[in-house]
Amino acid sequence: MEYAVLGRSGIHVSRLALGTMTFGNPLDEQQCRVLVSHALDCGINFFDTANVYEGYGRTFGSSGGLGEEMLGKALSEHRQKAVLCTKFGNPVGLGPLDAGLSVRHLERQLENSLRRLRTDWIDVVLAHRGDSSLSVEEVWRVFDRWVQSGKVLCVGVSNWAAWRVSQATELATRHDWMPPCVTSPKYNMIDRFAELEQIPCAAHYGMAVVTYQPFEGGLLTGKYRRGQPAPAGSRASEKPDWVAGLNDSVFEKLDALQKLAESLQMTLPQYVMSWVLSPRRITSVVVGCRSPEQLDSVLAGVDRRLPPEHFDRIDTLFPPPKIVGTEKVLRWKKSGWCVESELAERG
Repeated sequence: MEYAVLGRSGIHVSRLALGTMTFGNPLDEQQCRVLVSHALDCGINFFDTANVYEGYGRTFGSSGGLGEEMLGKALSEHRQKAVLCTKFGNPVGLGPLDAGLSVRHLERQLENSLRRLRTDWIDVVLAHRGDSSLSVEEVWRVFDRWVQSGKVLCVGVSNWAAWRVSQATELATRHDWMPPCVTSPKYNMIDRFAELEQIPCAAHYGMAVVTYQPFEGGLLTGKYRRGQPAPAGSRASEKPDWVAGLNDSVFEKLDALQKLAESLQMTLPQYVMSWVLSPRRITSVVVGCRSPEQLDSVLAGVDRRLPPEHFDRIDTLFPPPKIVGTEKVLRWKKSGWCVESELAERG
């Protein structure tokens, strides 16, 4: 297993993080224990959860907590080996006090999560969503107090716009608070928008980039076949709205991607994982699994590197996002100065 430093925290995390959205449904408590134990045996020390996670049965505004509770039990004898990341902000109820990033809501959620995770501290806490009802300064005032108390070691954001990430970092620096160490956007071959601003922003501030949904709900694993119903137990069969865009054009691209993987004697999940973790300033990738076997199916991709020509082919199949109305910058090249779009680099 490869490891990377989580931003400027000094904490070394595995480049594959085990996600817990499946904990509670379809995975029961015993299955969670087996999966977490196997992950630790494989060298995975990074575990991602949130106060709202409770498996596929979750609905907007339900109470959550089950994912944290099951992870806490599974890690009860291994806490010193694990780096825990949880997230606050999304609704855990339907009332006006049941969501957001207010000091009242955050303080209550931290205490609940510490109890459910069976720990005295949480390594990483992320603001799960931006909250327009209050200033970023108020959020970071709370976050820094947690860090000073020792209940939280480092903080960051998930699903925030790059300008909000920058604002939080500048405010933290101004007040001598703990700055964001992590930004966590969605990122995969189909959804590459993080390349526009999130990844360059993180690189500028020395932040870790911890991405999620590398397989776009299983679409990039090859489990879905043209003209065939979604296989039993797949996300598309249980949560159809989580997997969209299954048309002939997509299947043609997936077929071409499968051939590229086979040319390197790799499975499609391994190939996709290698692409995500190639030199694109990605620190770690959160992967949700149902079984040790499913986890093993992607692990081999962590240590593999794709040939340069494969990136060009992938860019043809799944083009990087185009910048519309964004900043043009000066850049010096061998032939002299030029003006071009500022894009995230691969290395």
